[in-house]
Amino acid sequence: MNWLAPRIAYTILDVIGVRCTYLSKPGRRCLFKHCSELCEAVFTLSHSSAEDFASLTGSKANLRVVHLASRYGVSPFERMSGDYILVMGNAYAHKAVTETVRVLARQALPVVVIGGNELSEPAPVRYLSSGSLTRQAMGEILAASRIIVYPSHYEGFGLPIADGLALGKPVIALDTGTNRELAAAFRDPNLHLIPSLEGLPDTVHRLWAHAGFHQPSLVRRWYDVAQEYLQHFHTLLEQSVDIERVRRRCILLRSAFA
Repeated sequence: MNWLAPRIAYTILDVIGVRCTYLSKPGRRCLFKHCSELCEAVFTLSHSSAEDFASLTGSKANLRVVHLASRYGVSPFERMSGDYILVMGNAYAHKAVTETVRVLARQALPVVVIGGNELSEPAPVRYLSSGSLTRQAMGEILAASRIIVYPSHYEGFGLPIADGLALGKPVIALDTGTNRELAAAFRDPNLHLIPSLEGLPDTVHRLWAHAGFHQPSLVRRWYDVAQEYLQHFHTLLEQSVDIERVRRRCILLRSAFA
């Protein structure tokens, strides 16, 4: 890339790979900082993620925000009222899937979990492995849910929120900076933010009886995302090539791979 492109830009999902000690590696923070400053632009998925990146690395990179979108909510079959609570996440601790399932297991309501480790104690919960699901299967699982719970404590964006709202589903998530940003961006009353998992049972109980298809206030499509990237690329291409930055990139890469 360095030899072929006088301008380089890339997208970073979040900096959890540095923030969480069980995911990080030595030198990774330094790598994030130098890569960002030697590129013409770094795209993040939210303003919260951009602020987090700048705070963590101290980088003076050219940070730009482009929110993600959803591919769902366009087919009539998706507009159904489901019969289970769908919990989405994975096995990492910050996703809080295990704690969420323990809370929901006491509600005597059907629960389906995508990702995460099964509880050691018996619980009326069905687990699905996200790595083995096709796009069609994922869409059917989302559409057949009644409520979507996305309990992650740390996200750069949170794609399940956009997908759930596009499908007209009630979505429950934690009251984090990123989720508040999404609430403002999507302007959808179907997004319910709770301060902690202690408030999950009451919120689920309130929503379960009245859950049904809710026309989204705003559905963001991937075409919209592509158009925003295209506008940013045009802006970058109109700028003069920073010869000094290209020179520093070459020196760094020669040193790293010598």
